[in-house]
Amino acid sequence: MSSGPARPRGGRLPAEVTGFVGRASELAAAAALLARARLVTVLGPGGVGKTRLALRAAACAAGNYADGVRFVDLSGVQDPGLLPRSLSGALGLPVRASRPPMEALTAYLADRELLLVLDTCEHLLDACAATAGLLLAQAPGLTVLATSRQALDAPGEHLLPVPPLALPDPDGTGDGDALNLLVQRAAAVAPGFALTDGNRARAAALCHRLDGLPLAIELAAVRLRALPLDRLPVRPGDTFALLGPGRRAGPARHRTLRAAVDWSHALCTPAEQLLWARLSVFAGPFDLAAVGAVTTDADLPARSVLTPLVGLTEKSVVRCPDGRDDRYRLPALLREYGAERLRERGGSAPYRRRLVAHCRAQLAAFAAGFASPRQLTRYRARAVRYAAEGERPPPGTDHRRALVARAAPDALTRREREVADLVAAGLSNRRIAERLVISKRTVDAHVEHILSKLGYSSRVQITALLRGEGAPGEGDS
Repeated sequence: MSSGPARPRGGRLPAEVTGFVGRASELAAAAALLARARLVTVLGPGGVGKTRLALRAAACAAGNYADGVRFVDLSGVQDPGLLPRSLSGALGLPVRASRPPMEALTAYLADRELLLVLDTCEHLLDACAATAGLLLAQAPGLTVLATSRQALDAPGEHLLPVPPLALPDPDGTGDGDALNLLVQRAAAVAPGFALTDGNRARAAALCHRLDGLPLAIELAAVRLRALPLDRLPVRPGDTFALLGPGRRAGPARHRTLRAAVDWSHALCTPAEQLLWARLSVFAGPFDLAAVGAVTTDADLPARSVLTPLVGLTEKSVVRCPDGRDDRYRLPALLREYGAERLRERGGSAPYRRRLVAHCRAQLAAFAAGFASPRQLTRYRARAVRYAAEGERPPPGTDHRRALVARAAPDALTRREREVADLVAAGLSNRRIAERLVISKRTVDAHVEHILSKLGYSSRVQITALLRGEGAPGEGDS
């Protein structure tokens, strides 16, 4: 999904030269945002398909703007001071020494109704934010659609996060846009390639290994000209080598997977780069306590580690799985890249030892509460949590019994179960208060109690639990 558009002249939208795969929900969200907001930023990591999505969204919305759509590729603009001149060039405005480019821009846009697409803003954040703010204030008919690996943080900005493509089941059953993209691109470059029962599981495994990232999938498809599917990477360690040079056209940062990640790495501060490398020792999700215990030292003090962690999250390097703000994950490809950087810094052994020590400390803390009055509460909380997080239930617990914490009198009260059901139905706290004829403050307190009792941190987990297993019956107590 990330390749295809040929760069246009005069700021017109580039034409698509490859098929567009998936993204129906993101396109619908983009249309809704553009209908009510004047600054929309398509946000996501490198290679996730932000440009392609923005171009398709802009093309779909073009009829809503009397003066059409203009596209500006900012990847080649390294000097923030040249941004107004680049925009003027894309709009076809003449450059005059007697008139500053920004003044010419505002005069040109002042009475026009136009959608301006600013592609690749992450290396010019301050300049893009300032320029967009000024133009939007002076041109009431202007709407700006930006793409960036980091939010502009400009007034009135609305964000459209772009996740990787949907994945098939790990065993190859089912479909997913990631698998569809691989098959479509592979068939284009390797005539005769087809998805069969014999190679489906391998293709699905490759999509999972590449995190559903469109750029990585497209580069892998190019490799099928010379390598069979079973030679492409499904294990860490060789991804960047096997997915090396694959394109002669397109932005330089997208011609190889390493170039795309190098671009992200170069935008990070030294502390963020150091933390990125050290986080590579985590094979799965981790929390802030684990970050402090495993990655900090004199070069990265514990008292300040939150700053680079937030920075990596804002730069679309570290993710918060399922919207939880207390759990983080470094995607597999970025983890492999971080591991390379950690080897350059002396290796991972000290941090792996600290990770083992942290896990042992966690186990010791759990053991201290084992066979104590706290054990039953913990057991119930975990039985409920696995449904939303994909964990296995404790041994001997079936799906129905996993709901015991929600149904037991000392877990949730009847009123709390009513509130939880309405949360799962998508109602806001204010709507729940109106439905139950109680105050919003009371509902706020009930929701906090529910989260605390179930060991959750967000309403999403309550929704996932109830939708996955069904709400308790009226006779439950």
